Amino acid sequence: IPLRLVGSEMCIRDSPSSILLFGDRGIGKRTLIHNLVPIRIYDLAPIFQNTPIQTLRLSEDTSSEADLCAQLSPLTQNDSPASFEELTRALNSSERRQIVIVENATKAFNRTSEGLELCRGFMRTIGQTSRRTLWILIMDTPAATLLDTTLDLFDYFTHVFELEPLLNSQIELMISNRHRVSGYAIDYDLPPLRILHKLRHPLSATDALRNPREDYFRRLTVASQGNPLFALLLWLRSVRVDPEDDARLRVEHIPDDRIDASLTEGLTLDKLLILSLILQHGSLTSIQLAEILQRPTDDTDIDLSHLARLGFVEVMVGTTSTYRLRNLAAPKTTTELRDRNLV
Repeated sequence: IPLRLVGSEMCIRDSPSSILLFGDRGIGKRTLIHNLVPIRIYDLAPIFQNTPIQTLRLSEDTSSEADLCAQLSPLTQNDSPASFEELTRALNSSERRQIVIVENATKAFNRTSEGLELCRGFMRTIGQTSRRTLWILIMDTPAATLLDTTLDLFDYFTHVFELEPLLNSQIELMISNRHRVSGYAIDYDLPPLRILHKLRHPLSATDALRNPREDYFRRLTVASQGNPLFALLLWLRSVRVDPEDDARLRVEHIPDDRIDASLTEGLTLDKLLILSLILQHGSLTSIQLAEILQRPTDDTDIDLSHLARLGFVEVMVGTTSTYRLRNLAAPKTTTELRDRNLV
């Protein structure tokens, strides 16, 4: 529906169109775009017939207008723009339409006045070139909400969509479809219900014992908070080969403590702020964190090392001091920080 709407607007009214797609990390933004756009866009919007699709991923160390324009230079045929003005002129002078998917769009800003102005300039460029270029930006929710508060981010796009957490039935369908191609038979362990639980909740206890599969996916949805990536990771931790049948898998029950336990309880305010900043920026170096928090770098390094030992953060591959949240920690940490009004 969004692509058909965008296509009809560009075709009928020759209107500028741009899309911002945001959602929490692991919610499936890239999966949606990279499966939907190449497969469906030509059927839904005939104006895009024979229109090339380019995917660009912004670098982790984007820091200036020249850096950003260099990364966007593949969009221009022969030019090497060094400024947004040159990029705008090159894109608007081109006779061809194109679809541009920008991943990791969070890196278009940093938490300085220059960084925010860089992001504002990029958004203006998108608006000024969106008649010939369909921009699709992918961004995490913490960054999108922060930039909408500071820069009115959503106003720069003609269409803004948020990916919501999946429902119980959607989580089950996703995992069942993936498992079906494996060829393994599968059984679900009965939940080890306590006598007190059976007495207090006789109906739910009976349902869980009668249908352990339904009980498992209900618990998985709650534990993963509807995040598909987190649900898949928890699923992999739950599955084991049946010791009596190599062609059969068994799925372990998800215990209550994995659902109810708080991750961030007991963390100091400094550590909570570090986690919220990494969430909003996607990744940060220890030096960048120290500058934002106005703390000594040594103190920030100590907190980061502690958070890494606790399983919250990890050093990104190919770097020595750029940290991001771990996949297993990101969804629940995001929810808990959001409940504390820190993101």
